[in-house]
Amino acid sequence: MSVVCAGFGIFILSGFPHTQRFGFSVVLGTLLSPLPALFLLPWFATIQMPNKIMGRMIGKTESAYWVSGSLTVAQKVLIWPAP
Repeated sequence: MSVVCAGFGIFILSGFPHTQRFGFSVVLGTLLSPLPALFLLPWFATIQMPNKIMGRMIGKTESAYWVSGSLTVAQKVLIWPAP
């Protein structure tokens, strides 16, 4: 990450405003991108959704494919329908 920031950070020293903004944007994005990866993505994986909604999203009925109970979205996506 530091190599990317240093490499694109050189663009900030440019005299051309568009290149400066590009360098600043890449550095800022590189520094901020770990935060959503560490906090938002795990949170999305643990969101609880009712069985009815998941059944409609997949296009199957919950009684045929999903076990009853409270499963996370990630768990329901990983369940393969029984033959």
